Parts: sequence; C-alpha cells; structure tokens
Amino acid sequence: MIVNYVAEGALGRTLTRDCYAANKPRSPDGLYEMEVCYIAGNAQDGGFDGIARLRSAKDGTVLAEAEVHNPSISQVYWEANDVSVGAGDGYASINLPPSWLDRLRAKLP
Repeated sequence: MIVNYVAEGALGRTLTRDCYAANKPRSPDGLYEMEVCYIAGNAQDGGFDGIARLRSAKDGTVLAEAEVHNPSISQVYWEANDVSVGAGDGYASINLPPSWLDRLRAKLP
C-alpha cells in the first residue's frame, strides 16, 4: 500500500502540466494561495484531472494537496474553514488551516 501511494504520488508530480494560480488565488485573509495543475483531460472531453495545491502566501511552501476530477477545475471557493476546487462531482476540498497530516502528505513524493 505504501509503495502504491508513493508511486502514484511520484507519477502525479511528473505528469503535472500547466500549473497556474486559480481564479481566486489568494484567501480572503491573505494567508493562503491556491495553485491548480492539470494532469490529464481536455475541454473536448468535458473534464480535467489535476492537483490543487494550497500554498503559504508568505513563502510559497506547499501546505496541502488534493486531487481534482472536475471540468470546473479552475473554480476556487474560499470559505472560513475550507477551500474547494471545482463544482459538483469530483471536486476537492482542503480544510483551513491544513492539518499536520495534510502538511506531511504534501511533503511526500
């Protein structure tokens, strides 16, 4: 299970392309920034796969990551206790502030 987790993580990081700041890149409190990276899919298929990366606005450190499988991958919704990427099925959500486990997972390959 651990080998599979590491292999998928390494594969996901090597396949990422077109990383950019999301439509609302900074949280309302200014502590966080959201980056979205496409992995697969295209507009013709009506869907995208990607990784949403929550970064520290202070130094750019990746604090948490979540996989997104959604045609609205560029849509970011900041709330008081979480941030969501995408809408409907396949969206991703990250708790704010990210837990120690989220921070640890973000550092793993």
